[in-house]
Amino acid sequence: MNDKERRKTTRLGLPLQGVLKQEQEGQEIDKIVVVKDIDGEGAYFVANIHPVIGKRARLHLMGVFNQAQISFEVVGTVLRVDELTDGTCGFAVQFKDGWNPNSNGSSNGAASD
Repeated sequence: MNDKERRKTTRLGLPLQGVLKQEQEGQEIDKIVVVKDIDGEGAYFVANIHPVIGKRARLHLMGVFNQAQISFEVVGTVLRVDELTDGTCGFAVQFKDGWNPNSNGSSNGAASD
């Protein structure tokens, strides 16, 4: 693995899903997403949507971790979109201000306009 591929933090495979909100062609769309992996700087998602690279994305994520329900929002930018063989898209989002997984559900990248 070269230096460009090495991450600063370890990505976690948390069982999270949620809703992506992104403006496309003048309309805000909402789509269900599944988190493949996440860390304090960003995440990789899978969904039945082709998000716009370079555009802002707001995500409300939820799941169960250590028998506790967690829910939080983050805002970030779509960096990359991969068309997957099953017809869905995988995409990477870099969080605007990061996310602190030890923050009991709140986020430094909390959604705000």
